[in-house]
Amino acid sequence: MAYLNRPSSSTAFNKLPIELNKEIAHYLESDEDICNFRLICQATHDAIDGDNGSFWRAIYRETYAYVAASSNDFLKKDYQCRRKYLNWGVIHGFSKHGNDRVEVKVIQVIKSLILDSYQGQHGHDEFDRPRCPNQEQLTKFICDSKNFLGIKPQSSSSKPNLALIAVQIMCAQLMFEGDDLTYDIIAFDISQRAVYASMKHAPMFVGPGKSMVNMEWTLHCLNFFRHHMVKEEVQSLFHLMSQLEPGDKPSAWREPLRNGCYPLSRNWKGTYAYLEAEELTRIRKTAKGGRRNQKADDYLYMDKNVESDGQIQLSWPQSLESRLNSLRETMPPKQSKAQHRGAASRVRDQSIRLSGHGLDADDDFFASGWLNPLIPQYGIPGWQRVTFMKHFVNDLDNVLNDDLWAYEGVVLPGGRMMFGRWWYASIDPADPHYGDNSGPFMLWAVDSDPNLEVVSDYDN
Repeated sequence: MAYLNRPSSSTAFNKLPIELNKEIAHYLESDEDICNFRLICQATHDAIDGDNGSFWRAIYRETYAYVAASSNDFLKKDYQCRRKYLNWGVIHGFSKHGNDRVEVKVIQVIKSLILDSYQGQHGHDEFDRPRCPNQEQLTKFICDSKNFLGIKPQSSSSKPNLALIAVQIMCAQLMFEGDDLTYDIIAFDISQRAVYASMKHAPMFVGPGKSMVNMEWTLHCLNFFRHHMVKEEVQSLFHLMSQLEPGDKPSAWREPLRNGCYPLSRNWKGTYAYLEAEELTRIRKTAKGGRRNQKADDYLYMDKNVESDGQIQLSWPQSLESRLNSLRETMPPKQSKAQHRGAASRVRDQSIRLSGHGLDADDDFFASGWLNPLIPQYGIPGWQRVTFMKHFVNDLDNVLNDDLWAYEGVVLPGGRMMFGRWWYASIDPADPHYGDNSGPFMLWAVDSDPNLEVVSDYDN
């Protein structure tokens, strides 16, 4: 066996220059072919591992986002590590829900592709939209994998791997187009019950200081809207989405991920869903373990279009803050509590104000709110909390408090999609039924002039 693995010195490849042998290697279609080619003879071995490892730099640049400062030896090891664990994830799947030692390593490799995306030069797809080779590799992994984005929810007795859910959410941004990507991430009926849960039972943000995204709810919300957009047989949003230009459909991040609060794209489209009060009561009883009622699965979809032209910039009334709590701390404070400035002042320094204007049933309305930064979630930076209030004003530009609709959500890293919950906010926030009338919403950035636009007063 040792003799068989020793490179030959008498094959025809030994007569070819190393540059030509490397060129041949680049035409090989699989890693297995590269390994076999390397073992043919000394010349093919040198073409792969010789010449200071230049082959590995070249193949890395063809496959992944490329950081020029990395050594050839590092690129070789990183390439082989990524291919090893991604192949393992495709072949074996995630039977342990991301908690097995090797499954954790696969998740780390997927996260590295996300974090390293858009490093150095990147290309464009057929519609001239930015596209990173790391995203291409993630899409291929999703298509080839047995169950990466279809992992069934765990039983209530075991805790989900939230780091897995975070990378699922990131990868799911790539799943709004493509015939091979039409399956549900989670069974739709499960996601439907989840997104209509009340804010008391399923808050958008959890953990110390409510600084952590409710990853499970966010993935359910993404799956809920994606189901309506990509499944023709559902007969809801599929035909509307198919009529949109490619640049107006939901798309994944288009730049390196970054920490903190950052301005959003100017142009957005969106939709939201609701159930009647009686249906909400039924579906919430079902979600708590009650008897399943088929009528609880009925729902109506209505597009919400907001158009902002920057003509009005309202102050932030206490009546809105008491309902949305937009200015609460979302990041560790940069200065101690003993210092003279209050929490609201600190939040204002690191947050971005939003304002919007539009029409609803021929009535002018305004949207006013905030973007707040969030700490990195499970090693992934760039998440933001968004809150805004849909409201009306009188002739003196005073907010009318009898028709308020609150929105709270999470902007996914890259700033191209946001998911969250709306609720009727005109009743007293102290009322025990405050927030009961609620449902999910989705907004996504578009390239053309929109029917919905979110604008910040941040100068960029």
